[in-house]
Amino acid sequence: MTEGQSHVSLSADTGHATEADTARSETAALVAQLLAGLARMAARSWRSQADLGTVVGRAGIRADATALGAAIDELQRLGFIKGLIPLSDGGLLVTVTGEGLNYARRLTVAASGDTNTR
Repeated sequence: MTEGQSHVSLSADTGHATEADTARSETAALVAQLLAGLARMAARSWRSQADLGTVVGRAGIRADATALGAAIDELQRLGFIKGLIPLSDGGLLVTVTGEGLNYARRLTVAASGDTNTR
């Protein structure tokens, strides 16, 4: 996923989004929502770490384990998170990379419409 890249395309023959396009769009939205929550928590940690379970709960994310797993895999593939550490309570501690923190900040600025990015 690159900045400004669309994840929903129209089928050439019908003009409608395909099921695969819709699934990719939903995954991209979940990835963005997870990254935003993880980055908020990691910004308060001197190790840039965040507890995935806490982020999911605080953000009110309603996704099954498969969708969350796919979103985590995508965040790792993009280089936005690393160092997944399983916790004794079944949770997962992740480190948000500098690139992940910067990308989350850019998404927040873009969503707010603020063009002054000092």
